[in-house]
Amino acid sequence: MLVTTNAVKDVLAAVEQLSPTAQDTLLFLIAEDQPPDISRLIRQLNRRKLSFMGGIFPGIIYNHRHYKSGTLITKFPTSTPPIQLPLNFSPHQSPEWQQVLKQLTESSHSCIMLVDGLSAHIRHFLKTIYQELGGYALNYFGGGAGSISLEQRPCVFSAAGLAKDAAVVAFSPWQSTIGVSHGWERFYGPIVATKTDGNIIKELNWQNAFELYREIVETDCQTPLTPENFFHIAKQYPFGIYKEGEEDVVRDPIAVTADGGLICVGDVPENTALHILRGNREKLIAAARQAANHNPAPNPLKLTEVLVADCISRTLFLESAFETELTTVASEIQRVQDVPVKGMLTLGEIATSGSLYLEFFNKTIVIGKFYETDRSGAVY
Repeated sequence: MLVTTNAVKDVLAAVEQLSPTAQDTLLFLIAEDQPPDISRLIRQLNRRKLSFMGGIFPGIIYNHRHYKSGTLITKFPTSTPPIQLPLNFSPHQSPEWQQVLKQLTESSHSCIMLVDGLSAHIRHFLKTIYQELGGYALNYFGGGAGSISLEQRPCVFSAAGLAKDAAVVAFSPWQSTIGVSHGWERFYGPIVATKTDGNIIKELNWQNAFELYREIVETDCQTPLTPENFFHIAKQYPFGIYKEGEEDVVRDPIAVTADGGLICVGDVPENTALHILRGNREKLIAAARQAANHNPAPNPLKLTEVLVADCISRTLFLESAFETELTTVASEIQRVQDVPVKGMLTLGEIATSGSLYLEFFNKTIVIGKFYETDRSGAVY
């Protein structure tokens, strides 16, 4: 349900229309421009004893349009209440996490998570979660919350409050299929990230990272690259981390440090082999169509919910053609089942499916299709 005002009373009225049960969790996707009073909203939801999780994003998606303001609300059944965790958490020192593990059963098929997309601890968090839950056949869907200004601030919330450097995680009995694609292609490489610090690439091929990146990119864009125009030009030339048998995992360079390091959205492990990528509008939109059509369920007519995490930098690259991407996705989904497409513009996308490793993507579109199940796990 889309609420276009920022009045808490209007958001609460929409919640009432959804009629959540004790087994449901409410998911709030909130655009950062003139959001509702989050602290007041949390108090009111807690007063009503509702289960909920949410994030503040650069924008939200509803069918074939994206919005810079407004709130999207949906509900889904959960096995346990959502849990809010610091991204640098240690599972053995978290009683809340241990309680979740005790309650988690094999009837949980999907994990939905929202993280602070500008945190330096995302890689640690996803690795920890995946190690903890490796025995469960879970599909993961999620994305990075935060501001398009790239200023880190509190952006994810649950009954525990609004936080930064944190994640909110929920587990659902709904079955799901996850489509992941980006459409960027290799332009130059490989080169090696010979010195990194978390999400900062300090050296490429033992040279200053910015100096080598500038030398390579300027040969193609024919424009001098400076720290001042870096974000505008670099959005067209992301890095790709090699993944065997799959598209490269994209890392989005967004700024230059004082000593010539490249700040990326997401960690880059030291000695990683990278390519510099580039794209065009047609291939990015074709990738979105591929994600929408990925892995249809055995009974696609019973599709219940579609959630999309679409990287904010795709909007900056596609510009007016971004509406074409959203229209393409909505048309492909609704050709099979008339289900509204809901989602968020993200600072990084989270996904895996089946045996694939849990990954944090950039400049990528992730589409989660969710199917209502009965208690035995069968698709209705």
